[in-house]
Amino acid sequence: MKARLAIGSIVCTLLAACGGAAAPAASTAPGVSSPASAGQSAAAKPAASTGASAAPASAKPAASGVSASAKPAGNAKPVGPALSSQPIAQAKPGTINLALVGGSPSATPIYVGLENNIFEKYNAPVQLIIMTAPAAMAALIGGDVQIAMEGGSLVSADTTAQKLTFIAAVENGFNQFVAYTKPDIKSLADLKGKTLAVGTPASAASIVFELMVKSAGLDPKKDVKWIYAGTPAAEWAALQQGQVDGATLVWPFDIQAKQKGFNLIGDGKQMHLAGASLTVGAQRDWVKSNGPLVQNFLKALTESSYLANTDKAKAEAAISKRLNVTDQAELDAAFERFSGTYAVPPYITKQAVQEAITDDPNPANKQRKPEDYIDNGPLDALVASGFTKQFVKS
Repeated sequence: MKARLAIGSIVCTLLAACGGAAAPAASTAPGVSSPASAGQSAAAKPAASTGASAAPASAKPAASGVSASAKPAGNAKPVGPALSSQPIAQAKPGTINLALVGGSPSATPIYVGLENNIFEKYNAPVQLIIMTAPAAMAALIGGDVQIAMEGGSLVSADTTAQKLTFIAAVENGFNQFVAYTKPDIKSLADLKGKTLAVGTPASAASIVFELMVKSAGLDPKKDVKWIYAGTPAAEWAALQQGQVDGATLVWPFDIQAKQKGFNLIGDGKQMHLAGASLTVGAQRDWVKSNGPLVQNFLKALTESSYLANTDKAKAEAAISKRLNVTDQAELDAAFERFSGTYAVPPYITKQAVQEAITDDPNPANKQRKPEDYIDNGPLDALVASGFTKQFVKS
């Protein structure tokens, strides 16, 4: 594509939610959300890996007298890479422009692959571009990127399920989210009548907290009150300052909550909460026209995911470099939380896609099935070749 998509320069950290609409693409296929509308849609939620949390779409605004904008502690530092600020250069033949939404340890396989030249090893070199979810979908639809790794916004970007497809996944569950509360709250059932901090409507973090609340037999629309804090840092600040009774937290704020004596009452990893956490999306036509390159990319992703699961030294070195983290306790905590959660082979599950469909408010998507969006053909061929056996525990 000759079109170039300019991405605004913003520092993407765990102190500020990643958001914003992308510039319109030159053309939009029928039934595919335009970049402008994608940027405005609550359904175009960021990848869960960004750590940007949000409140349920049905949640009521914060009660009067309770601040929803608690300020983070003054010593909080930025974590993660910056959003790309330059126009996207056209991918050279045999290379891939890869959009990654946000930055957190959940994307460790990509960091490991880049830091250890694994994509080059399999002749699938990538240019990593950090983007917001709406911008990533706009770039994918417009052809400026060939692969987008994000959450479930692909289903709302293409309600026809004809243009875009999931070809793999890094994470099929909400493994990064935990719920911490004041010490006197001992279980999820104790949340009835309590005030909980989430970020902004329709993100993965709020969906996770709703699922946790439902698991205790509570109604998230009636039995709890929601505060829109805006960012993970603000959620933690609201809990720490006593403005709320509980909050969804992500690394590294969960470490701080534990150290300060707050109570862990829900863990997305331990509860096996399925969801489109970090997926691999592409244009169907590109997949069909670039079979060998797609296969090579999937080879690299498979090995990188295996190493992220099993090689602590490589994983922590990659996290440290890509997320600018030097604290050893934080690196150890990141590896402990995510090791073993990366899909090998990197199949996307029907349950993960169903979550994205279910949580998409667009009525046009309600009749869709996970199979409408999944193309396992390239990965099935790779598994049939025997390549993945070396990375699968017997």
